[in-house]
Amino acid sequence: MAEADALHDHLARLAAEVDHVPTDPGCYLWKDASGTVIYVGKAKNLRARMRQYVTLTDDRAKIPLMMQLVESFDYLVVDTEHEALVLERELIGQYRPYFNVDFKDDKSYPFIAITKSDVYPAIKYTREKHKPGTRYFGPYTDSRAARETIDTIRKVIPICIATCAEWKRTRRLIEAHVDESDVINLVCAQHGRPCFDYHVGRGPGACVGAITPQDYADNVRRVERFLSGRRREVLDELSSEMGRAAEELDFE
Repeated sequence: MAEADALHDHLARLAAEVDHVPTDPGCYLWKDASGTVIYVGKAKNLRARMRQYVTLTDDRAKIPLMMQLVESFDYLVVDTEHEALVLERELIGQYRPYFNVDFKDDKSYPFIAITKSDVYPAIKYTREKHKPGTRYFGPYTDSRAARETIDTIRKVIPICIATCAEWKRTRRLIEAHVDESDVINLVCAQHGRPCFDYHVGRGPGACVGAITPQDYADNVRRVERFLSGRRREVLDELSSEMGRAAEELDFE
């Protein structure tokens, strides 16, 4: 009985503190007496979600035991549920809380990246985040959506993909001819091999010198703008170009 009363008083104290938590989206961190983070969670409404813990209305079996150990908490407010989801994963990776047993792994969210340091930058799906000379977009919480985004982009904006064997060969070729950078597309035309994507119209032909680095850079900038959220601007430009091409009977 005394133990039950102590738990009731303990949770009542936490509940009073939770009443001052905002109702914004975010992540919460439950801590034990030593200040160690023992659980990280996300919420659309921080206060409402955290009240489920201190009132024991979260029916997961581990919650009563966990809340007996909780002495304090922190929270972080974000703008959207998506940001809360991403932040939750980052915090779990940082603190590796004991009660987050389902998430204590090294898997990270995927990114879409552009290999900016290359003469012909390529787009790729990756889980890395800090490779020099690379620009990252994301993270994406849905790996399929990230891959589909790359596929969609390449259908409308010709850009090489980093998994292409001929793109990798072209990069090595360029590295071997650094003194001929002013005629690099001619070098590629003489020594390169066409990739499958170029044959089907999804590749710009960097592998065979079919596009200059300057024109290719225009495509890359357009892809970057699209991935940065300026989608309508890019689509309007493409629509205008298609209209002009149609007027000139250039249907390709």
